[in-house]
Amino acid sequence: MVKKLTNIRNFSKTENIDYSLLLALVKYFDPPVESNMGNHNLYQYDTLKQICLLMEEAKQKHIRALQAPQEKDTLVLLCESLVNEGMRMLNAPKKPRQFTQKVPADELLNDLENFPHAFVIGCLMDRQIKAQLAWKIPYQLKQRLGSFDFQTLYSLCHKEPDSIYELVIKPTKLHRYSDTMTKNLISAIKIIADEYEGDASKIWSDNPSSEMLVKRFRKFPGIGPKISTMAANILVRDFGIEVSDRSSIDISVDVHVERVFPRMGFVPAKCSKEDIISKARELNPEYPGVFDKPIWNCGRLYCKTTPECVNCGYSELCAKNFE
Repeated sequence: MVKKLTNIRNFSKTENIDYSLLLALVKYFDPPVESNMGNHNLYQYDTLKQICLLMEEAKQKHIRALQAPQEKDTLVLLCESLVNEGMRMLNAPKKPRQFTQKVPADELLNDLENFPHAFVIGCLMDRQIKAQLAWKIPYQLKQRLGSFDFQTLYSLCHKEPDSIYELVIKPTKLHRYSDTMTKNLISAIKIIADEYEGDASKIWSDNPSSEMLVKRFRKFPGIGPKISTMAANILVRDFGIEVSDRSSIDISVDVHVERVFPRMGFVPAKCSKEDIISKARELNPEYPGVFDKPIWNCGRLYCKTTPECVNCGYSELCAKNFE
């Protein structure tokens, strides 16, 4: 046995073959295979050599494959493309945001220095009606009241709450749920007065964490998870408001996001809103809401009920393209 092992070791050195590999093969073929050389039982070293060389070649190919850069999955590339677009929007020079397509109304909403409460009221009204109509309401209230400074609003809410209701419904209703919206508006004005000293910008001006910013909006009656994260995202992305992190700014799931996210292949069809939010957190935990505007734009412009994939910049990576 010692002689056999010595011969195998010498053969491995001579042929530059891994000794442990050769030894394993020899043991596998034990007892020895008869050769044509007389009555001697000899290992068929040439055959073993070829097997060892093939196995070594396969081993080296495997090592090279592990070391080589891996080709990225199309879904990973799509995710990176959306994140890059979202970060481009975040870092772009700030300009007035178009909420309503009506210049005076947009000017009021963009004036966070003098009328920060207009933005909060716009968020409050963004329920069960088209967004552009909801965001016009602060300006329409200003027109009916003749002023929109906070003290005037607070005085009316505190002393004459019925007059606020009159403003909302006459001469025409500003919202389909006038009663509820009036109550929420009065409550919001009181919260701004009591907790933020009449200055709504204090909701976001102290460099809060994203979690704190979202929680502050959630305290307003009628503002739920979707609107609170939307408000935080608009402030951070479009107005450049500083926060200590972005990890609690989720994607705001609307009809566009519900349609596009599954089509792109990130989540199954007919999944819940919670599934979409959870997946966005998984894909980009540092800032889940980074997907919000790129996905919304895609849904509004291209990925409609009948998709226009030919015009969409994401179509080559989208799962819809591989159906």
